[in-house]
Amino acid sequence: MGPLRADIVQGVNIVVVRELIGGIYFGTRKEQGVAPDEDTAWDNMIYSVPEVERITRVAAQIALSANPPLEIHSIDKANVLASSRLWRKTVSEVLTKDYPQLKFDHHYVDAASMFIVQNPKKLNGIVLTGNLFGDMYVTF
Repeated sequence: MGPLRADIVQGVNIVVVRELIGGIYFGTRKEQGVAPDEDTAWDNMIYSVPEVERITRVAAQIALSANPPLEIHSIDKANVLASSRLWRKTVSEVLTKDYPQLKFDHHYVDAASMFIVQNPKKLNGIVLTGNLFGDMYVTF
């Protein structure tokens, strides 16, 4: 049993589709103590259109395998991250063009995290997200 009360998680049916070959864990980085500017460290979160298209199609195929098809909830941080804006745009284009029968929406990662605690059924279906944000949902 998880940390949430049984009445909150009753009826929750979430499949997490997490992109695992790109994103922040595979981007360029600089460690603290490395010149120049030895007091800084950074990581780059890089996504390409083909990477996002591929994982979106995986999510769509899983969604279509259910009867009725599952809704897709794309999780990102498009209000502040350029890579998330690419993510959101690409997910929307693929699902609208190639899978018009599927329902989908987008949520910022902070709002979706609140849903997981307060009302996880709101995300029933497929949670489609990148590598970093997927960390939060695979432990649920």
